[in-house]
Amino acid sequence: MKSIQISNQTFGALWQKAHEADQTEEDILRRLLGLSGSPPLGDALEAAIQETSEKGAQGFYDARFEVKFPQGFRIYRSYKGKNYSARASGGKWHLEGFAQPFDSLNELNVAIGAKSENAWISWFFDEAGGVKKMISDLRKPTTIKRRI
Repeated sequence: MKSIQISNQTFGALWQKAHEADQTEEDILRRLLGLSGSPPLGDALEAAIQETSEKGAQGFYDARFEVKFPQGFRIYRSYKGKNYSARASGGKWHLEGFAQPFDSLNELNVAIGAKSENAWISWFFDEAGGVKKMISDLRKPTTIKRRI
């Protein structure tokens, strides 16, 4: 990743162009510049994902809800005013800014300080065309138990 310096005025103007799905300046700029695909990751996270990918490991699989997240699948959320992003790789979740991987969505929530909440409705992904969706939408309805 490269760093650029911009004025406060430019920074403010950039965020005025943000859409709801934009979580970072990278997201805004990629959309405005018409760049497709996922934004690049930090060097350490990129290396970890590349290493597990070379070993043949695949994204993340949640057996309870029968959901397979492909290698490199990006999820994101906001918690207490801070944006978080994670990628599926090697059977684990890799949270940007954290060295250790996580074994579940609930562990991701605990890592950012969230405690008793349904992680499936707190994390989101971008569908084709940039449509923001809850990751809960990926679960098979028959696997979801409802409290009565």
